[in-house]
Amino acid sequence: MQDRGTNLIAVLGTALGDAVARAVGAASGLSGAAPAALAALHAEPGLAVDRLAQTVGLTGSGGVRLADRLAEAGLVERRPGRDDARSVSLWLTARGHTAAEEVLQARRSAIEEATSSLTDQEKVTLTNLAEKVLASVTTDRRQAEWLCRLCDVTACPPHACPIELAVP
Repeated sequence: MQDRGTNLIAVLGTALGDAVARAVGAASGLSGAAPAALAALHAEPGLAVDRLAQTVGLTGSGGVRLADRLAEAGLVERRPGRDDARSVSLWLTARGHTAAEEVLQARRSAIEEATSSLTDQEKVTLTNLAEKVLASVTTDRRQAEWLCRLCDVTACPPHACPIELAVP
């Protein structure tokens, strides 16, 4: 690829990431890993704290602090874990479900706004190219969870997800 093309794709990735971060932060009033945590719990209710931390790129202690903040905000509740008596699972409260849906809608709106100058056919082409690139950059389960930390699983279910399908 030419240097200009590489540069433009890198800037596009940065611009889209920034637009999504601003939109989900404004919609939820949350920052850092919290919006992604809500989306992850929306997609997979009852995640253990350590697994949620891993999904959103935090250490175990960072995950505990995030769970504390979300619980204090009334967005999640702790329940006994599925694995053993010592583990704790997180479940969205009614308020947490609403916040998670707002995060996903804000993400969707940010991308729709960014791609509004494209024709329908160009959007299909971009989607096809995104599928191909995402499949090629997915190396393992941990990375797949990281890439999909803000995914809307109703829009891209696992059986049709290029990242899920690429996990070795």
